[in-house]
Amino acid sequence: MSLASPTEAQGPEVTVEALIAVFPQALAAMLAKCRPAARAEQPALEELTSSAERTRLIQSASSAVQRDFAADPVQRKRLRTGRKVRRLVLRSPRDLLIERGLHELLNQDASWAHPMSCAYTRGRSTAAPARAIREWGWLYDGYVKFDGINFFESVRHADAVAAVRRQTPDGRIPQIVGSLLKAGEWPDKQGRGLGTGTVLAPTLGNLVLTAPLDELFPREMASPYGHVSHMSKRVDAELWRRLGPVPLGYARYSDDGLVPYTGDRADGHRLEALLQKVFGRLGLRIRTEVGRCADGFEFVGLRYSPGVSSQQLHVQPGRALTRRILSEVVRLIEDEGRDQEEALQARLSRRAPYLEQHGVDLTEVYNMISYGLSQMQHR
Repeated sequence: MSLASPTEAQGPEVTVEALIAVFPQALAAMLAKCRPAARAEQPALEELTSSAERTRLIQSASSAVQRDFAADPVQRKRLRTGRKVRRLVLRSPRDLLIERGLHELLNQDASWAHPMSCAYTRGRSTAAPARAIREWGWLYDGYVKFDGINFFESVRHADAVAAVRRQTPDGRIPQIVGSLLKAGEWPDKQGRGLGTGTVLAPTLGNLVLTAPLDELFPREMASPYGHVSHMSKRVDAELWRRLGPVPLGYARYSDDGLVPYTGDRADGHRLEALLQKVFGRLGLRIRTEVGRCADGFEFVGLRYSPGVSSQQLHVQPGRALTRRILSEVVRLIEDEGRDQEEALQARLSRRAPYLEQHGVDLTEVYNMISYGLSQMQHR
């Protein structure tokens, strides 16, 4: 059994003509997925109230991309969410549509993405890597985790444009992307940044990491039921001699990644140094963590640890997700006056599809949140 997803059907070539053809679909997606809060951030979307206005917008975008494209000036906005301050780039309706069209087009054929790279890619979710980690995680001695530092604000425009150029035979597409990036850059990030808060940023981030990072690792993951793969020998001959004969895992969600390995801690630090080198070549920094699989680890909001079965890891919500569910339950109790049981059931029913899809036992989550509430009441 291979844990790699089957290759998706080939989509259209990434050309300006294909981009124009996808604009009606992109506009529908843009309006359907725009929540009221997001509309407050992008007030220009409120102007698209009639079919005539939407037709004019599609015609304007189509005309713009067929000649030397120049992105409209943007508004830059800082939005505080909790302790963090998000930098948002607010584009004109025309450029919003072009950006959404590029996102839709680049993701119509996701065969460029590693099977275990699940971020913002059509037909992919974190469920496949979660299942893979549950099933093959017990095979490994240790793991290396990495997480980009200010990733989306730090990616060089030149690297993003080069990554797009690898996906298209049409030289106009990279030029359009470059113009959008240039218009959306912040004064203190000259030549860097993917336009935080824009729909295209995650897709570009994924593309930037595909060639230099994903291609280091096997496309068919090690599994107790089937394939055992190893790192490409061209990457690091000494490390390959150490780790090549044994399974080497890989999973990535945007700039967060996990590389389980079989070997001693020194092998883990060699892998860590290799990852630092790959990101360093892109002018990016990462946080890394080297640990033992037997001690458990967190990845993309879930915690994996040795379970009752010796051939499958146990999955629970991670600390951040547990705190989030707990705070949601408390909010329902305090703000809406619901009793504890009703609030618990309401939050868990909302989270149930995601948790069950990732192999989490809902009864265990119920007990964890109940215990957390009782601890808060005794403080």
